Amino acid sequence: QLGDVVIVHHADNLQTVYALCERILVRVGDQVSTGDELCDVGQSNATQRYDLLFDLRQGGKPIDPRQVLR
Repeated sequence: QLGDVVIVHHADNLQTVYALCERILVRVGDQVSTGDELCDVGQSNATQRYDLLFDLRQGGKPIDPRQVLR
């Protein structure tokens, strides 16, 4: 339903989740930096658009990204 998913673990028990990936470009345990490509975005069969689902979690629970991202 969410396609392939990449979860990046950050400091302060934060996780960023990238879903609806068509092809994952990183492996479990890889260190990633700002600007690194994590996955190729897939095209939705329902909408014929390229979609990426982004989620921000703290301790595994979704939080409002506006609390953290600037």
